Amino acid sequence: MVSQASQSLSQTRGKKRQSPKQKNIAKKRQRLTQESEPEPDSPTQTQKQCTFRSNVIGMLGLLSKLNLNNAHLELLKQTPFWMLIDAIKKGKLAEKACMKHDKPILSIIENYDTNDSKFLIGGKKVAITRNDIKLIFGIACGNKPIGDLNKKKSDVAFATRRGIQEARIGSKKIKDMINEILQKKEESITDEDIRDVVHLICMFICLTLFFST
Repeated sequence: MVSQASQSLSQTRGKKRQSPKQKNIAKKRQRLTQESEPEPDSPTQTQKQCTFRSNVIGMLGLLSKLNLNNAHLELLKQTPFWMLIDAIKKGKLAEKACMKHDKPILSIIENYDTNDSKFLIGGKKVAITRNDIKLIFGIACGNKPIGDLNKKKSDVAFATRRGIQEARIGSKKIKDMINEILQKKEESITDEDIRDVVHLICMFICLTLFFST
């Protein structure tokens, strides 16, 4: 009895000594364990766990509605995304074809061999190259590295000009900023406004096409 009481007291004290950080880690471990458990007989549960990194519909919805002038289009032609933007503006991408479907995507993922970095397509192993990505997404692959990412907002003219204070800019914020600039009267629109719209469109494409989460 004494031994059992001592053991119980020791366990209780151990729990009390657990810091909030340790409790959070324990909860995360428990959640990850539960999420990783297979659910073969529950397709609904499997569907709920699908996470898509690309939101083509969101990009299609914005770019097909924007009223851009020739100055915007000329600048957009200089970006790596022009082929994609041009296809959307010309109505070559049907919304139905851009819808997300679980089964085809899961099938593609399941046919990827991590050992040799190739997809099994039609009984053959196929490697996806940089040029394939360029053709699939309608973007150009450049060799320039992304600039310094450790700058303060106050050091970036674009952020200062647009009064950006948020730690992160989501798709809604980007759309609001684009629409705010485009709604200005024609005589008050500056060259910086035109460049900023192009910058924001490129940011929106990056966010929705590659980094949606």
